[in-house]
Formats: sequence, structure tokens, C-alpha cells
Amino acid sequence: MSVLEGQTVVVCRPREQSFALVTALEAAGAKPVLLPLLEVVPASDGGGALEDGLNELDHYDWITFTSTNAVHAVIDELRELWPERPKVAVVGPATADLLRQSGYPVDFVSSEGTAADLAASMPIEAGQRILAPLGDRASVALEKGLSARGGVVNRVEAYRTLWADVTAEAISRARVADYVALTSPAIAERFAEIVDQPLPPAICIGPTTAASASNCGFDVVGVATKRTPAGLIDALMRTIGS
Repeated sequence: MSVLEGQTVVVCRPREQSFALVTALEAAGAKPVLLPLLEVVPASDGGGALEDGLNELDHYDWITFTSTNAVHAVIDELRELWPERPKVAVVGPATADLLRQSGYPVDFVSSEGTAADLAASMPIEAGQRILAPLGDRASVALEKGLSARGGVVNRVEAYRTLWADVTAEAISRARVADYVALTSPAIAERFAEIVDQPLPPAICIGPTTAASASNCGFDVVGVATKRTPAGLIDALMRTIGS
């Protein structure tokens, strides 16, 4: 019997992005509790800045992706073959897998799965132009790190995330769950804002989310070493089995 058998785990990702994690939890014997906190919507300018950047894509040396949402936004806008330039750098395996499945190349994957590590480890040269399609809530870690290394960064808003409406019933179920899976600092902050203390123990997708969750009052009992549903499951199983 799996150590996760019967354990309730809150899944806070947007509903349309929760399928992989929900499926993995169910396969491991856990019981997902859905509490989608975010809704992904188009950029505030209707995608104009992203469209302008993609129209000049072959003039960039690199394009960076720090989320699957950014990948979807670019693919929806591009609708054509990838040019020889630029090279593609991504924050982690889930983002890389989505690009490859969509037929696009991946030249570099961050080993630590954070925007700061991506900025620090990308093999760029001073003066190279970098297109960075990001969400409206994304931190400045990527552009700040790349600029400090001499990169010329064009940050464009690729999408926005809005708070989703949640019912009192859904909040009540989340409050008594065994664990909550947190996949971004924004989700950690929102969960802590709407759910009364004590908060369920948290499994976080990476160190940045874990730090934010700790600051919000969560007891972070596990941190995924890979930013994937399987990585979250592994972290949860290690926590319960230890």
C-alpha cells in the first residue's frame, strides 16, 4: 500500500493546469482536494508587446521561459516554425517538456528550477539580446540577474493571473486537508490569506515557493527537487515515509 493512501492533498493550481498533478496524486493513492486559486487570462495590453517581440524573434539571441503559461502564450501567438535564432532557455523540466512536445527546441534547462538560477547559469555573452515573456506577477529576478551579466533584456507581459472565486465549502475542505501542494509564491500567499490558521502542512515545488510559504506561516514539510507533479509526489512520499 502506498504511504499516500487516503491522504488528502489540496491542489491550488488553475483548474485547466491541475490535471497532471491530480492524476499523479490519485495514482499514488491520495485524495486531491481542488481549490483553484488563480485564473490565467491574456496580457493587459491584449498581447501587443508579446506580438511585437515575437515579430522580431530572429533578432534575439535568447528567449527565456519561466512557466508553462508563458510557453502557451508564445505558442498561441507564434503559430509558425521556430526561426534559427534565438536559443531557448527554460526554468525546469515541465516547461522544457511542453516546448519539446509542441515541436520547439530547448537549448538550456536550469538545474535548480528558479528564475534566479536560470539568470545565473544561462551561457550568455555580454551584449546579447534576450526576450523574456513573463506573467504580470513574475519577480524581477530573471531580468535583474541577466542584466547584471551584461544581457540586454526585453521583458514583455505574456499573460496575467487573477484571483479566482472560491466557495466557502471549498475553503472548508482545504482547511482540514492533510497537506497542501504549493506551486508558486502567489498561491502560497493567497491560500494563507483566505484559509484560517492553522494551515495544512505544505509541500512546495521549489525553494522560492518554500521561502514564501514559510513567511506566510506554513509548516513546509517537503520541497520538490524537480518542478514537476512527480517531483511534488516524491517530496510528499519522502515526508510521510520519513
